[in-house]
Amino acid sequence: MSAELSQSPSSSPLFSLSRADIDRAAKRIAPVVTPTPLQPSDRLSAITGATVYLKREDLQTVRSYKLRGAYNLLVQLSDEELAAGVVCSSAGNHAQGFAYACRCLGVHGRVYVPAKTPKQNVTGSATTAGSSST
Repeated sequence: MSAELSQSPSSSPLFSLSRADIDRAAKRIAPVVTPTPLQPSDRLSAITGATVYLKREDLQTVRSYKLRGAYNLLVQLSDEELAAGVVCSSAGNHAQGFAYACRCLGVHGRVYVPAKTPKQNVTGSATTAGSSST
């Protein structure tokens, strides 16, 4: 992985996230994410005394916002890094987002899951990736 991406930006005391950074990320992920609505939550608004909206990321292809981060990272890798293949460790939504991002980019990816991961999660990730898993 390139030096820029291999370091966790949030661990740096000099890290700051700008509006321009967010706009660039939004452009990078636009081809694979579905615009999702904000839905008012009367129940949560009543409980909190504030107007509360829920972002409907469950309407994404992989039913989670996790695709956004996975795709945003992978699309920034060099051709050489992508050719080497990519890996992640997850037992849930990140695995599915990662698998879908790999599929969209035509990249070989491998997901490592804990031994006790529910079979439905493993199957979901394999289905999302367009491959089978045993």
